[in-house]
Amino acid sequence: PRTTHHAPRTTHLTHHTTHPTCHTLHSYYMGIAMVLERAKTRPDGSEAYAIQRHAGASAGGMMPFELALKFETTTLESHLSYGVLSEQYASLYKSALAAMYLEDHHWRMMASWQTETYAETLSNLDNRIFLALSCLDPLPALIKVANFTAVDDQATHAFMATGTYLEMYDGMVCSDGGTMSGSKMTPLFQDHQRPQLIVDLMQTGYPSSMVYRVNTTQYYDLIKQGQDEAIEWLQTGVDPRGVDAITLCPVDADVKRNLCE
Repeated sequence: PRTTHHAPRTTHLTHHTTHPTCHTLHSYYMGIAMVLERAKTRPDGSEAYAIQRHAGASAGGMMPFELALKFETTTLESHLSYGVLSEQYASLYKSALAAMYLEDHHWRMMASWQTETYAETLSNLDNRIFLALSCLDPLPALIKVANFTAVDDQATHAFMATGTYLEMYDGMVCSDGGTMSGSKMTPLFQDHQRPQLIVDLMQTGYPSSMVYRVNTTQYYDLIKQGQDEAIEWLQTGVDPRGVDAITLCPVDADVKRNLCE
């Protein structure tokens, strides 16, 4: 769309990253989500567009899951708080291996906590949030989880399985969902119901070191970049850096390979 007034009335949102655990590159999507939430209503109160459902692998699934479950303020505060703590204890995160281990451990704790704390509202995410998992079923397969419950900690296992190296889900060995989501790791919807807005977290231009360590300055800057680029994209329909970090896939596009063709 060239402007928010001409944006599609209903849109799917797909977004992804390929890296495990904390993946702070998701802050780019956080910034975009802030703009999309506020721009969907025109000044006269009419609807410019509506985002119906989200699909994502790894952090591209985790962040929309968190925003839908805990909303913007709580989600933002939790990530920034973790960044402050990890900077305060920076010596523990010196090596990439140590940082990966700690963030995976801490994210498992957070995932269990959010399932328990928000148990009564998890079902609000059903068929709105789709988490992409790469599982052995028994051969490698893309599994999309779209229903969530606290029973048997199902939501925790689904949340972690989309973005970690190894997690059991529904009796299957699973890992980062990007592996089975096409060459660009975008688990696109296949039913051609609506256009799909694709956010590619691997096109932020920020260093891969952000995947394993939280730098609050970088986190803030990347949120702002997401905001600025979302605004420009809504106004012009063009990715301001020309890297296709934000693209709109037409409803009639060929998406069989999880690519917009």
